[in-house]
Amino acid sequence: MARKARGANDLNQRNFVSEWFGYRTYPEVAQDPLGTRAQQERICPFLSKATGETQTCVKKETSLGICTISSCSNGPRQDWLVCPYRALDASIFEDVARRLFRPEATRKVVLVAAPYPGRRQGKKASFVRCKVRKSSNRLLSGTIGWRNLTFCH
Repeated sequence: MARKARGANDLNQRNFVSEWFGYRTYPEVAQDPLGTRAQQERICPFLSKATGETQTCVKKETSLGICTISSCSNGPRQDWLVCPYRALDASIFEDVARRLFRPEATRKVVLVAAPYPGRRQGKKASFVRCKVRKSSNRLLSGTIGWRNLTFCH
C-alpha cells in the first residue's frame, strides 16, 4: 500500500523538539554562540547552573539534549517538559507561582528554596515566616524531587 502524502496541516500537528541543550529550536531557532557551544559540547545549562560547574547532559543518546517538546496534543501548541533537570531553572517555578496565584504582572514573585517553615528552624525558614507574616501573600510549600520548595508572592 502506498504511503499517504502529508499535507501542510498534518505537519502543523506534529511534535517538534522545541528546546535542545537549553536553547530554542522551535518555532524559532535561537541564534546564540553559547547555544552552539552547548550543543557541540553537549552541555546541560540547567545542571551546570545548579551545580556551579559545567555539566554535560546525562540522558541517554536517544533523548540527549532534549529539554522540551512542542505539541498540539491538548489543542493549542504548547511546550511540554521532557527533561527533569530542566525543572532546576527558577523561571519554571516563577511561571508556576504566577499561574497558581495570578499576581499583577508588575508584582515581584519571591521564590525561596527552603524547608517548610513549621518543620525546621533556620535562616531560610525564618525568612519565609517573616515574609508571610508581614503581608497578605499566599504561601505554597511542597517537595519536588529532593528539593523542599516554598513559594511566596
